[in-house]
Amino acid sequence: IDLGTRRFCLRSMAVFQHSSITALAEMARAMAQVRFEPGTVLWREGEAAHAIFLLRSGRVRARGSSGVDFLPGPGFPLGALEALGEAPRWYEAVCETPVVALQGHMGVLVDVFEDNFEMAMDYLAVLAQSTLRILDWAAVRGEGPPLPR
Repeated sequence: IDLGTRRFCLRSMAVFQHSSITALAEMARAMAQVRFEPGTVLWREGEAAHAIFLLRSGRVRARGSSGVDFLPGPGFPLGALEALGEAPRWYEAVCETPVVALQGHMGVLVDVFEDNFEMAMDYLAVLAQSTLRILDWAAVRGEGPPLPR
């Protein structure tokens, strides 16, 4: 897809709805649209985390040895938490359906965030909310680590 369409896709995601067009254009230039068939393994638990996938369509099964098991879909920043923290992947990611995503590398995103503080804060807020939802969901099901009180 062209730059304008990538920028539009980014703008449609909750995390970037308030971001400047200039910042979105800079980010869109550094991202590529990728497609995956069902059954494609995006990564395995323990692998190095360099890229993130901003899901445009489809669902990915995310399952880890800690008991975490979730099914993110469109708008989810898959792999962002560990890529931002420069930590290994903490779950395996396998496409459940055909998936279309924008792929980016954290180094580029951090460069954009350095020049766009509000965008970085919005991004971190969405990551934190998503992480808490996953942990709450796992705790309710009796899976995963207990939540701190």
